[in-house]
Formats: sequence, structure tokens, C-alpha cells
Amino acid sequence: MKTYVRRNTVRAKQWFKVGDHAAILPLNIMGPSAADACVVCGKPFSEHGSYDCDTVIVCPGDWVVEYPAGEIEIMRDKGFRRLYKEADE
Repeated sequence: MKTYVRRNTVRAKQWFKVGDHAAILPLNIMGPSAADACVVCGKPFSEHGSYDCDTVIVCPGDWVVEYPAGEIEIMRDKGFRRLYKEADE
């Protein structure tokens, strides 16, 4: 996982599939079918993950952001790139 800078330093990883980050689990599909397209990214729900007991749907390409105090936030790619730049290590 690389380090990124905004006002504070965070650790972040772009997520593409289950297994890319331990906090992201397979999406438990209850309403839509696995083949239905996501309204956010257009990809089938079978390619998505979930965070925080299925309260946050994670699209392929989203970022898993870990703050210094341990909190985790899921951010869309465009928003993440607008706020952060890769830190020099």
C-alpha cells in the first residue's frame, strides 16, 4: 500500500476485486441480481465489494483510505485524485 498526502498523510489502495484489501468483503446481493449494473459505475454487482456490514458498496476503482487514527473511508477515484497526491517516500 502506498502513502498519499493531503493535509495529513494517509495510506490508500485502489480496489479492483475482492482480496485487494482485507476490509472489503464480497457484496451480499439482496435486492438486485449479481448481473444487474451498478448505477454509479455501470459494472455488474458481481464485481463489487462491501464495507461496514454491506452499508457501503465498493465499486471497482474506488480507493480504500486509511487515516492515521485507524478509520477507513471509501472514496471514488475522481474524488480521491482531486484531494490527494502520491507522497515522496
